[in-house]
Amino acid sequence: MMFDELCANRQYDGVYACAALTHVPRPELGLIIRKIHAALVEGGIVWASFKTGTAEGEDGLGRYYNYLSAEDLVGCWRDNGPWGSLDIESWKGGAYDRKSTDWAAITAVRS
Repeated sequence: MMFDELCANRQYDGVYACAALTHVPRPELGLIIRKIHAALVEGGIVWASFKTGTAEGEDGLGRYYNYLSAEDLVGCWRDNGPWGSLDIESWKGGAYDRKSTDWAAITAVRS
């Protein structure tokens, strides 16, 4: 299922979104985060990784990314769900285009 098709209420213990939500257009990301929050049971966990940056657009392979800074990611998640805890981790890695990439991952727990 696509994230915009998610229509669950307190049904999931966890959501794992490895480099998936990084492709959601910025104007739609808040709605998707709210849908994930609604789908989690109390104490449910979401882990979502993103390429970070300051722009949005396509990479060298023509794929769309919403490149948000780590601070903007935390703000977006904080603004779109009453999370019991919200943590971020950052690292340098790679991607399919074989270029050095800055990554961040959100770990959020539904209260």
